[in-house]
Amino acid sequence: MLRRVLGTNTKAVARNGLQQRVSTPSSAAIAGATRARIGLNTVTGLGLSATHSSRSKRNFSSSVSPRDDKNMAGQGKASSISSHHSEQDTIVRLLCNIGSKQEVEQYLRHFSSVESQRFAVIKVGGAVITNELDTLASALAFLFRVGLYPIVVHGAGPQLNSQLQATGVVPQYIDGIRVTDNRTLSVALNVFGEENAKLVEALERHGARARPLIRGVFTADYLDKEKYDKVGRVTAVNKDMIEQAVRAGCLPIVTSLAETPEGQVLNVNADVAAGELARVLEPLKVVYLNEKNGLYNEATGKKISAIHLDEEYDGLMKQPWVRYGTKLKLREIKELLDGLPRTSSVAIISAEHLSRELFTHSGAGTCISRGFKLMVYTDISNKALNREKIQKLVESDSNGGEKGEAGSESGESMTEFIKRLMEIKDYGGKYYIYVDEEYKVMMVITRSRMDMPPKMEKLIVAPELGFSDVADNLWAKVTKEHKELWWEVTKQPTSSTNADGNGNGNGNVEGEKELVDSNSKNKKEEWYYNRSQGSWAIDSSRRLFWYGINDIQELNKIISTYGSTKKYGQSAKQSPQHTQKRGYATTVDVSKRGTFNNINVKEAQTKVGKKRVGVIGGRGYVGSELIKILNDHALLELGVASSRGLKGQNVKEYTKAAVTYTSVGVDEINAVIKQEGLDAVVMALPNGVCKPYVDAIKESSNNTDLVVLDLGADYRFTNDWEYGLPELYLKYNAQHNVQSNSNSNSKPKLISNPGCYATLLQLTVAPLLVSPTSEGLVDPTQPIVAFGVSGHSGAGKPPPPTIYNTIASDNLLAYKLTSHIHQSEVAYNLAKLVAKNRQPHIRFVPHVTGGYFRGIHMTTHIPLAAAATATASSRSGVEEVRQQVVDLYTQFYKQAAESGKLAELVKINAASDGSAFPQVKNIFDKHGVEIGGFEVRNTNDSIINNGQYMVLVSTIDNLLKGAATQAVQNLELSFYSQ
Repeated sequence: MLRRVLGTNTKAVARNGLQQRVSTPSSAAIAGATRARIGLNTVTGLGLSATHSSRSKRNFSSSVSPRDDKNMAGQGKASSISSHHSEQDTIVRLLCNIGSKQEVEQYLRHFSSVESQRFAVIKVGGAVITNELDTLASALAFLFRVGLYPIVVHGAGPQLNSQLQATGVVPQYIDGIRVTDNRTLSVALNVFGEENAKLVEALERHGARARPLIRGVFTADYLDKEKYDKVGRVTAVNKDMIEQAVRAGCLPIVTSLAETPEGQVLNVNADVAAGELARVLEPLKVVYLNEKNGLYNEATGKKISAIHLDEEYDGLMKQPWVRYGTKLKLREIKELLDGLPRTSSVAIISAEHLSRELFTHSGAGTCISRGFKLMVYTDISNKALNREKIQKLVESDSNGGEKGEAGSESGESMTEFIKRLMEIKDYGGKYYIYVDEEYKVMMVITRSRMDMPPKMEKLIVAPELGFSDVADNLWAKVTKEHKELWWEVTKQPTSSTNADGNGNGNGNVEGEKELVDSNSKNKKEEWYYNRSQGSWAIDSSRRLFWYGINDIQELNKIISTYGSTKKYGQSAKQSPQHTQKRGYATTVDVSKRGTFNNINVKEAQTKVGKKRVGVIGGRGYVGSELIKILNDHALLELGVASSRGLKGQNVKEYTKAAVTYTSVGVDEINAVIKQEGLDAVVMALPNGVCKPYVDAIKESSNNTDLVVLDLGADYRFTNDWEYGLPELYLKYNAQHNVQSNSNSNSKPKLISNPGCYATLLQLTVAPLLVSPTSEGLVDPTQPIVAFGVSGHSGAGKPPPPTIYNTIASDNLLAYKLTSHIHQSEVAYNLAKLVAKNRQPHIRFVPHVTGGYFRGIHMTTHIPLAAAATATASSRSGVEEVRQQVVDLYTQFYKQAAESGKLAELVKINAASDGSAFPQVKNIFDKHGVEIGGFEVRNTNDSIINNGQYMVLVSTIDNLLKGAATQAVQNLELSFYSQ
């Protein structure tokens, strides 16, 4: 995972200059470098095999010098400078085997941008010295050879315990702190000296000069003399000793022993000592070496690649697996980094992978930094949004920076960018601008159509970051807030030529640069592929990526809407292509935005204007979903939200304007309608509660143009209320003058929203009962039987006591076996559409499950008439009947959408494979209905012969198309149908 932070050091680099001390090697220097002046142990310390020492042939653009040539002269070895140059060149070349040329250049500049002693503080545990001494020395010697001087602080806990036990002393701990009496301290002095000498000698064997600093670096007072005896609390750090060692060209090797001003030696925990040293030196890196090679998520067993404390710390500390030592370590690291410049970070890594951790974006262990808080803006005119910084970021992208952004206009100017966002909002869409505090990364997501998932329009990462963990941090936030996302990447090919223009890449500088650029692009493409659920090549230059979209028809819609001539087949990842340089482009469809029906939004805004909606009973699940839809809607606005339980609280789901929950009583309803200028009132109340409100509204003479919509069941059995299932009853309502105000202009328009089960069941069976072409298919003498299962949101909020225990467990409960109101609702309303000789007998048994929250799954058994039975007497006949019904349903709902100018919210799934039948998990958060199965039973069964029938499988999100979405459809039709 690409996750290293370089953007945070920009100011430091600018302040100190990029030309200080270390730059990248020239092609001449590399060409003249000797092959193997580095021993095998050094190569092993890089995490490479011995054969890697001569593998790289990449060329670079400038020259490398030692960190400070005076260091070499000070050693009396001026004659070795030339060979030292050559050795450095070879080592830097080796670096390119663990990372790209760009990464190596960035990190060498990064680490050389500060004084030598401020590169890194590395804490080494005693176990590492015992078990990995050679590997550790090799890794540190490697840093020394490229001119970097880490300050090493080591402990010796395991060795001290062994020596104490050998002398008959039992180690004692209080609160995890070693009690250090005189005898323990005496042994500790010897052990620390021995371990320090081991490390210094090992470093010198590997060609690095090291200076032992056993005492004198730390001044301390007693931590708690009575409790811990000779354990110290660091009060001062002697930087001079460290700086002198570095000036002499030596790696400082420091023990964690401290002294009081009176000269008493005190024992200090090595982690604490390293932290205190870091607070004084303010290094770019604080490294804790351990044998595990990082921190691990104990719940998943996976290593944590990066942690951004400002964004993630609070949530991380609440995780059940973060406890004991892990929690203490994270708390200590946060306290440390809070006191250091934001450029500093902590790495937890093994000695073997130290170089990979320090010199690559991908790293190898766990990198912990403060990072930056991420912000999201939904209005480009928000004063808190720094448009000047955004412009610089966009320009850096246009000028050849990290062109890793998805779906954005190649070279798009800031003016064009703002204009495009404003256009999206003008047409009723929404956009989200995600940025970090330093404006090093930006993602723009648009939701321009209600019937399509949101799109990532732009992702720009500052050139100095690459696709690092700052982008990963942003991605984690975005995926939490957007369950579905898609984006388009357009490749713009360029030819690859050498310095002579021949395009043969004969190992020259330009040819090598193209190779490195190709590797960099590969990482960008890998970044997209690794975060997508699937991708689809539209043509040779355009590719769509997505996650969270499991509906193939939805993907087909995206592809067809955005210019594809190919039909989408299977949603599967395809192999990345790395042969072309990438630019990015986008298309914007503004023909239909922010509504469920086919409405010209701009024309509607001009001729009719936006409408204000009041929601009475906004606390429930449906009320909450309705408010969310209004928040995204192009033409409808929330004017009032009433809830006794939430009175005085802000309506969090609504961000277009500040709305506070109120509690509207029956005697106040008309005054509120007038005062707030409401055009519609939605009753999101339990059954039997809304009648007093409706009566009060109808009695007022001021509500002539008002729309009243009831989400409950109170008015689904009356003839003076429209029954609001537009795919089936839109034409009927118009033809039969259902509205009570058809002959009176003094009453509001009244709409009864169908129930969730009733909506699904009617949409599932209606084409076979209503369509003229279906006559003779269904046997009206036999009952239609439906088995429905709802997620526990269908039980309401709060759920009835009778089914509470079901909701609290993975259980399934049948209820109201013969008397569910939706059974009566379906029969009553279908009778309006179905001829008397085709009237069905409906049998419906509902169930509720605690296994999932939302969504309904229904299987419906439909008896077939004799004519269909005769046709289906053979295997080919069965398929013929099945296809006839599939075609019937497809055409029926296509015509319904076209005639009513409705969005196509009913999807017909023709798959015959049971694994592809409609599933609840695929309907979550979807605004439509899916109908499939269409399986016909052949009666030629010697064992059972109980008649011909067909089984349909259908799904719906009970909170959306089963309630809130359908309500908004009805409101749109009331206001904007003309």
